[in-house]
Amino acid sequence: MRVIRRLYLLLFVLVSITFLSNAATAQQINSNQYALALAYNSGEQLTLNVVPPANPTVFSGFPPTAGPIVVNASGSFSQLRQLSIYAYFASGNALSDGNGNFIGSSQVLGSSMGGSGIPFNGPSPYSNFSRLLFQQGLSGDFSTPNADLSLSFSAPASIPAGNYSGTLFFQAQAI
Repeated sequence: MRVIRRLYLLLFVLVSITFLSNAATAQQINSNQYALALAYNSGEQLTLNVVPPANPTVFSGFPPTAGPIVVNASGSFSQLRQLSIYAYFASGNALSDGNGNFIGSSQVLGSSMGGSGIPFNGPSPYSNFSRLLFQQGLSGDFSTPNADLSLSFSAPASIPAGNYSGTLFFQAQAI
């Protein structure tokens, strides 16, 4: 009798294990695995920041001066590039009084980072009335130091009386 009881017990344990293992595997079903390859290329970036003086329209003092104008660039390059920042006028007539009188770009001097005033009469990719403010080879993430630009006139006595206005452009280029 004991042997039969043990056989029933053994049979019960085997049947229970079989049902439990089937029940456990019945709860989990896996699908095939799918791998999605992801890629992102942010591209190279270049941003120019210009902060004008508190009152950018007024030249004051003798010789008339304005500034400082704070100029810097930031961005990211994937390779070493030559970064150049220019200030320029669209034509040789930098400022006009609207009555046919002009202040020429060669009479406007740009003093950058404590240097001496240089006229806006050099070539750039944007104009022939330019001034180079910054140039350096850069790669990776960068932010240039501030190029503080002050403006003055080289011959204020020869300018007829009047209200003069004009536009100074800024642009950065990476090659």
